[in-house]
Parts: sequence; C-alpha cells; structure tokens
Amino acid sequence: MKKGPQITIIEEAAEVIEAHIVTAINPACEHLIFIGDHKHLEPKHHYVINNGIPYTCLQRQHKMRPEISELMRHMYPKLYDNENVLEYDNIKGIRQNMYFITHDYHEQYNGDGKSFSNEHEAEYVEASSTLTKKSKGWQTVVQKIKSNNKANTNHAYPKQDCGTSFGKALPLYCQNHPEQDRIMAELLWDFDRAPEGGCALFCELRLECRHVCRLRCHPFDKDHKEYECRTMCPKVCKDGHKCKKRCHFPKNLVTVK
Repeated sequence: MKKGPQITIIEEAAEVIEAHIVTAINPACEHLIFIGDHKHLEPKHHYVINNGIPYTCLQRQHKMRPEISELMRHMYPKLYDNENVLEYDNIKGIRQNMYFITHDYHEQYNGDGKSFSNEHEAEYVEASSTLTKKSKGWQTVVQKIKSNNKANTNHAYPKQDCGTSFGKALPLYCQNHPEQDRIMAELLWDFDRAPEGGCALFCELRLECRHVCRLRCHPFDKDHKEYECRTMCPKVCKDGHKCKKRCHFPKNLVTVK
C-alpha cells in the first residue's frame, strides 16, 4: 500500500516551476490542486489554462474600493464587488480615493534573482501612511507600469479615462480648513506639512479639562475621545508640592491647596 498524502495543494502555482511541482507529488497522490493567478506577474506554466484544462476563477472581491476594482475588469471581466467595499469612508487628508503617482526613480534588482524593489516608492508609501492609516478601508496601491523605462506587458495598466487621477504629486486636503492652500506632496518631506493628516495649523480645541489640544490639525478623533492631554498638572498638594504628572482630569489624585 502506497503511503503519503492523497491530496497535494500547490499555492502560488503560477510562480512555481514544473520541476518543483513534480518533486512535491508522491506516488499516493490522487488529487492535485493548483491555487494561483495565471494573470498575475509572469506565469511559469499558463499553457495549462490555455490548453483547456478546467479551472475555477473566484469572482467576488472583498478588499478593493470600487474605483480600484473597476481597473481590474479588463483582466477579470466577471469580477464584482462584495457589499462591504461599498461602505468604505472617503480617505481623509487626500482629495481623491485613488491616485496614480508618476516618478523618475528607478527600481533596483534584488539578489533573489527574480524581483525588483524601489526604495523611493517604499518611503513614499510610508510617509503617506500618516494620512491614511486611520481611514477605514484605505489602500495604497503601487503598480509598476514600466520597469526602468522598459515596457512590462505582464502588468495591468490604468485606463486612459482616469483623468485627474494622475500626477507627480499627491493632492493633500485638509477637511478642517478647506480654505488653506492645498499641499502637493511630490517629495517625502512635503508630507511634513500635514503631520497629523490635516494641515500645519494647530488644533487648539479647548478640552474638557480646560487645556487645549497640542496636536497639529487632525481630521481624526475630532471629539478628542482618544486624545490624552499633554499639559502638566498645575495642582499643588496641601504640603505645597507641585504635581509632577501630566493632566489626569477627571481623576482628582491630589488635594488642591
């Protein structure tokens, strides 16, 4: 009797070369399952699909905003959105929920022999995370259309009718002070002009403890339910000692003289 798993599952099958698949199959295998996307990156054996072998393609997506999933339908015409992605809030701090940034920073070839990385793109995404990390359903998409000026036909590309969704700088927007001049974030330090996702103005909202918020303008936590006052406590105990703690309102931990 042959021993071994009767079912073998190959994950990321489009990226696995045939030699590795053959070595993973044991004599007892009766069912071989490939899970992957033959339209993603450069498939190693897409002819399996092209030769008519039956396959099933998932059609419902639960992550992408409708603006993004629409771009995918030239590759996946039967793709449709689950209800949860229709409930995403607009991204705070940016004028548009989807925007393509064009730049001239070349990517670097990694030592693994088959992938590239772009340090500028990674740092740009990290800098923009201050604006987007608290938005429900936010997504940062870095899509490589060309590789160091060489066309890469294995990747999707945005449709030409995206209009104003293209540019060299991300158009930032302050929901609290829309009259302020907008910030065009082309370089990494441009995001420093909106450190809390709003603008450079101080919040200065009067808190329940009667101190003011010391943050720069922020579109999140407008009611200051999560904000902790940073002002040092001005109270003095009956022995004349000044409290060395930060504001601890409404907890009255000392006796006021």
